[in-house]
Amino acid sequence: MSVLFRDKNMPNDQTNSVKYLLNCHNLEGEVCLLYSTASKKLNRPEISCILRAIAQDSQKHAKIIEELFRPLVFINFESGKYDKTFTKLSAEIRKSTNNLDLIKTINDDEIPDLLKDLTKVEDTLLDFYCYFIDSEMLRAFANKLSTSTDMTRENLLFILQSMKEDNIKHRNMLIESLYFFNKSKLKNKDLTPMVKFQNPDAWVQS
Repeated sequence: MSVLFRDKNMPNDQTNSVKYLLNCHNLEGEVCLLYSTASKKLNRPEISCILRAIAQDSQKHAKIIEELFRPLVFINFESGKYDKTFTKLSAEIRKSTNNLDLIKTINDDEIPDLLKDLTKVEDTLLDFYCYFIDSEMLRAFANKLSTSTDMTRENLLFILQSMKEDNIKHRNMLIESLYFFNKSKLKNKDLTPMVKFQNPDAWVQS
């Protein structure tokens, strides 16, 4: 999606803040689809349910941004391109989703790489939200909303901080999932010691 601006008098800083958040909104939609697709391809219920939960959070984030946009009557959603800052992540997400669509099941050997890639996605989304919060875009967007709502900078900051904390939580969930998956695989390996005959009076354990 992209955004159509009908408010010709909106300052550039407010325009930029709206476009930036809109790109975040679109990414959250793609991330939700990626997690949902991956969760359906796994034979590991303990990981699949975690991916579904994160997908729901991504959908929630997109809905939150839509609600923030609701007072801005000059916005109309339509298909379009991402801004340059977001293009690389979007392309990687779409490629991953398309690749998952082509397979029936994610093999166990592929799960570690999947979880690592998803962790990178969460890291990048976290960076995007941190940048918005730390920049002048937060103030500019809050100023625009304050003209038609009771939204303050503090209210907006609280909302975006909550979304940022979700990304941190997702990252930790994925890392812990990888840890327990690897631990489970190690536990399920045949740990019987290998013994070989060395001489009539001794065995060597390896």
